[in-house]
Parts: sequence; C-alpha cells; structure tokens
Amino acid sequence: FVPIESYGVIGDGKSVALIAGDGAIDWWAAPAIDSVPVFAAMLDPADGGCFTLEPTVPHEVSRRYRPGTNVLETTFTTGDGAVRVVDSMNQGPSGPLPWAELARDIQCVSGRVPLRWQVSAGTMFHQGRPWSRFRDVPLLHAGDLLIGLLAEGAGQPEPGLGSFRGEFTARPGHDALLALVAAENAPVVLPSAADVRRRRDASVAASEEWSTAVPFRGRDRELVLRSALALKLLTYAPTGAMAAAATTSLPEQLGADRNYDYRYGWIRDTSFVLDALIQLGLPHEVQGTLAWMLSCVARTAPVIHPFYGLRRHVPEDETELRLRGYRDSVPARHGNRAVDQPQWGSYGDLLECVWLAVDRAGAHLDAASSDLLATLGGHVCDIWTEPDCGI
Repeated sequence: FVPIESYGVIGDGKSVALIAGDGAIDWWAAPAIDSVPVFAAMLDPADGGCFTLEPTVPHEVSRRYRPGTNVLETTFTTGDGAVRVVDSMNQGPSGPLPWAELARDIQCVSGRVPLRWQVSAGTMFHQGRPWSRFRDVPLLHAGDLLIGLLAEGAGQPEPGLGSFRGEFTARPGHDALLALVAAENAPVVLPSAADVRRRRDASVAASEEWSTAVPFRGRDRELVLRSALALKLLTYAPTGAMAAAATTSLPEQLGADRNYDYRYGWIRDTSFVLDALIQLGLPHEVQGTLAWMLSCVARTAPVIHPFYGLRRHVPEDETELRLRGYRDSVPARHGNRAVDQPQWGSYGDLLECVWLAVDRAGAHLDAASSDLLATLGGHVCDIWTEPDCGI
C-alpha cells in the first residue's frame, strides 16, 4: 500500500486511473468511473490487479502533470540514464472514445534504462477469474471487459494467468508504447501506436486550449486551474454528472469501517462544485452539471435522493466485498445504501444550485424546471419537521 495522497490521476471524461509513485496503476474502473475496476490493487494487492512499469535497477522518481492537462509524466532516473513515462487516457475529436484507451508512452531521456512491466487483470471484485489469450494480439478477458494490449518496442509480451509481462531496455531514439484498449460487451479493434500517440497529442492540445480559455485570472491561477482540472476528471462527460470521488472504500479512518463508495453525484457536493464553476466562469460545465441534476430529481420528485448515478439512475443497494481493504480497513463496499436516506438538506442544496446559476451565471429556467422547483417547495412544507439523516 502507498499513501493515498501519492497517487496521480488521469482520465478521459468517462473513467479514471490512479498511478502510484512507483509507476503502478493500482486503480482503473472502465468503461466508467462507477464500473467494477479491472485494476484495484489499492484495495486488494493480491487479487485486485494492477499495471506495473518500472526500472529493474535502483532509481529515483520525479513526477509532474503537463501544464494545463491531466496527462502525468513520471521520470525514472538511474545511474546509467533516465526515462520518461507519459501516462494518458485518450479522447476522440469530440470527447470520450467508444472504448477506453489507456496509454503509457516510454521516452528515453538519456543513457540506457532496463525496464519491466506487467499487466495483471483483477478479479473484478471477485466476480470472476480473468484469463488471457495470445493469437494475433494479446487479449485479456476480465468480466464483461475485453482488453487489447498494444506493446510497441516494449519487448515481447509473455502471457500468464490473466496477465501479460515483458522486459526491454529503453534507449535514445527508440520510444516504446504500452496501451490498453478496453470495451464492455463489445469487440476491440487494436489501434496502431501512431494512432494512439496522435489521439494523445490531440487530447493534450484540447486540454491546453480549455485551460487557456478558463477566464479566471485571480491570485494563484495555476493552483486554481489544477483544482479545476481535478473537477474535470470527476465529470462524467456523457451526462454532465459530477462524481464525488473516483474510487470506493478508501477509509475515513485507517482500520475503521467507514469505507464507502462515493462514485456517485451528491446533490450537496454538486452545489459546492457549481458554485466553484460559476466563479471560474465556465458556463458549459455549469449547464451540463445543472441539467444532469434537474433531470435526476425530475425522475423521482417530489422525493430527492441524497445522490444519483452518473447515468441519471437511482443506484442499487450496497454490497460488502471480500477484499482486504486499503491498509486492512474493512469492509470494502460496492454501492452505497445511503441512497434511500431522507436528507432534507438536499432540497436546500438543489435550490441553492439553481439560485447560483440564475443569479450569478445568467441562467434562465425552462417551464418544466420552474414547475419542478415549485412542486419540491410544496413538498418541503409538508416534511420539514420530520426527522431525517442529514448533516
């Protein structure tokens, strides 16, 4: 286990991956943030699955995000050379791809650096046993996911039980690429290394353009922009939903049992985010997230659930998982039974979101949203004295 705060995060507008300081991808839920993760070593090192990449000799590590992006650069420096790993999750010309594409571009900076890597699919919360096959290309089967492995200049992939591994030596002028292409209940077409790099470069350019266009020019702009990029990582682009977290079951206190699944959109949290997005001057994001929230509530009105699923659904009940848990903090959970809790504060949070959008962002309410708010206000008059589970 590594400290939670040491993880770097990359994403594509649908899913995210967490990368430890040693170069291991210990979390990746694909194709969506709330999917069952194919890599979950941060919760179960033995069976969770991960994607390791590291020098075979002693080394030092430095990391940074490329300015204005969520692309992570990790530099391994050894006694004989240095190598840079550029980790990205790539998008298409208009947003997320029909598949999930995780790329690790290995660029030798100087000298020669021997490297080893291993892709080990996890048991998907013990829902099945992953397996691998190597015919024309290396393929991993993990639950409903089919994952193709592209290994360009990174040694010959050697199959294992639900895994592939390899070794090679990075040297100047010979960049290597490891990429995973994942689809759920669908076929996979493995791209070329040139296609992957082209999409990575286009994704970088789009992110840089977005960051440059953020109108906030106040104090500590770079820090504020980095926070905005973190919020963008948690936005589920197909609907505009804002996930409260990218993972499940990381403990509020080590060794205790308050280890919950927060990969949903909370009405309360979303009100905080909308306030920030409005202050930053991001009307596109404000529109998307506000529309998602109102559409969710409209489906269950006059009841407001504390949170909703990223695809506007009411999540199912939680399940306790047979996992070791982060630093032995159990139980790990999939789902969150608080979805049915009465939390009257959610009504105020929703009204605050709309007020902020109208008063500060210049939003104009449609008739259906206005009627919805009136209905909710009447309902609050009937229930506000009843006990609830809110803060």
